[in-house]
Amino acid sequence: IAGVQGISNELEVPLELVMDYSGQVNLMVDEIQNVSRDIYITDKLTGTSYDVKNEKITLTLEKGVYTDRFVLNFTENAALSVDDEILATSTNIYADNENNNIVVSKDGDVEINKVEMFDILGKKVSVWEIKEQKNTYQLEIKKQIPTGIYIVKMNTNKGETNKKVIIE
Repeated sequence: IAGVQGISNELEVPLELVMDYSGQVNLMVDEIQNVSRDIYITDKLTGTSYDVKNEKITLTLEKGVYTDRFVLNFTENAALSVDDEILATSTNIYADNENNNIVVSKDGDVEINKVEMFDILGKKVSVWEIKEQKNTYQLEIKKQIPTGIYIVKMNTNKGETNKKVIIE
């Protein structure tokens, strides 16, 4: 990274990936000068951080341009907080392909504000604003979308959680 004043925990360098094909791509750091810190590539859609200082990573991506999805940074995504653990254990998200729904269930004091669904390129394909709190939601997928893997992002009073679902 040329031209960066200083490397800090807060520094995020946006990466743009242009895929001319659907398939695997390898990402790595070719050369390191004057950097003693760990180096990560973080997928902003899934929240996953990959250590790329000493080894390459292989991602499987669809054809397209990924502008705001990946960043180079110098701290790994933080370990799960108490609220993250509560979300992971007290919520569930899955695709009900027979009824063309995304099913979201929760328990406890989790309040869901909004649910969004993104395709693998990071494009938002559906949004559901949650007005009334209940334990289970059948969220209808109103438009025809292709078969594939999607990311469902749930915004709650305890934070956000993402889950991959398969739409058939």
